[in-house]
Amino acid sequence: MSIHPQHRAIAAAISAGVPVHIEGNPGEAKTATLEDWGTRWGRHVEVITGSSRDKGDFMGMPVEVDGEVVYSPPQWVRKLQAADKGLLVLDELQSSSESFEISMRIVQERVVGEAPLHEGVSIVAISNPVDVAVNGQELPAPLANRFMHAEWHFDFNAWAEGLLTDFRDTEVPDLRAILSDPEDRDDLAAEIRGSVLAFLRDRVDLQAKVPTDLVKASKGWPSPRSWTNAIRAMSHLPKSDHAARDLILIGCVGQGAATEYIQWVETQDLHNPREVMDDPSIVDWSNERPDRLFALVTAVRGIAMSSGDVKDWKKGMAVLVACAEGGKPDAAAPGARQMLRDMPSAAKMPRGTREAFGPMMERIGMRDRAKV
Repeated sequence: MSIHPQHRAIAAAISAGVPVHIEGNPGEAKTATLEDWGTRWGRHVEVITGSSRDKGDFMGMPVEVDGEVVYSPPQWVRKLQAADKGLLVLDELQSSSESFEISMRIVQERVVGEAPLHEGVSIVAISNPVDVAVNGQELPAPLANRFMHAEWHFDFNAWAEGLLTDFRDTEVPDLRAILSDPEDRDDLAAEIRGSVLAFLRDRVDLQAKVPTDLVKASKGWPSPRSWTNAIRAMSHLPKSDHAARDLILIGCVGQGAATEYIQWVETQDLHNPREVMDDPSIVDWSNERPDRLFALVTAVRGIAMSSGDVKDWKKGMAVLVACAEGGKPDAAAPGARQMLRDMPSAAKMPRGTREAFGPMMERIGMRDRAKV
């Protein structure tokens, strides 16, 4: 089964828990397809249609408990709370200003009334284009910036096959063919985080840039929040899936920022942090460019701190020692400070750590830690 890049991007965002806003023409089976996907992926699915619900359906009904008025969660919320994994589909998102306000709180705070949605519940909102939607209006910028935006790809072949079989046993995208190996995601996230931070250090103008045009503000645009969403979603894709990666970036931070970042990555030839952790000597530390160096040490620090493996911590610290010894102590110092403060109790410092970071270790009270 050939899986369209847009569908792969949507699947990765759902897996990562990044809210998705899908826009497509009426009648293209957006809601039915998402409901089928979610169910077949082992999630409990709840579809809430804004135009046919009142505020109580979203917020719950006020009840008195021990002399205080609280909101009793709607039944659909209780079902999502009880499921290990869930998918909340907010259909016809643009139907009214009230649904905007309610959806914003659900997406932003992951709360319905006073009932929290746990981390296993992913959120997808669905809209028709404003010019064909009933009471259609653009998403407000604060709400839009919380989503990865995706234009719906209507799969004619899948629809035709379903029509011939009365939509029994239709194929759904195979997550095993789409998503990254869960064991690789921490490394991927650290590597992507390092490259994004290195890029944004030089492109201050793209760290946060709210469009003044209302239509553009209703889509993806760069902010710390949307860059974070992009990193999370991209880490759920295999590193080789550039087509879906690009769609995630465009959907989160907009076409302009995404294009700039993609071009930057393609010209940098960034180091593989795992390879450097295995052998720090492969880097010419004294002559390395600042942007590549920052991306590398940031990724190494992320891997070493997130894996929980003492060996990874030691390898990561050895990279920072090599960086400092190679004439770039300023690049290594921030990461070394954090890693030394959070040094695992069973770890020993790599050779050369005291020589490279002795004054820092004195300041943070690590003078007496043992050597290798």
